[in-house]
Amino acid sequence: VLLRENLGDRHPATLSTITNLCFLDLGAPYRFEPLAREVAAVKWLREKFGDRHPATLTCINDLGALLYKQGGRAAAEPLLREASGLWVRYRRTHQELSMGAHG
Repeated sequence: VLLRENLGDRHPATLSTITNLCFLDLGAPYRFEPLAREVAAVKWLREKFGDRHPATLTCINDLGALLYKQGGRAAAEPLLREASGLWVRYRRTHQELSMGAHG
């Protein structure tokens, strides 16, 4: 609540907290609200930062994990594969940039 009041609904710290709260619900029976929050967070992060930003990748992965945990394997798999593939590209890009800076 304090993050939302001070930073707003769309601040990365607020979104990170929302994502973390979704994981508190993983042990509970299926509820729509955490899923809706996570879907909204992924959509906003994609729009604001793009697909390759670490916050977006983490949120895509978290959404996939949430769906998987709630029994939605078919819906989770594409998200988990997307996040995995994007993380590989992200790491490769940053490794190349790092090597270029030092070489």
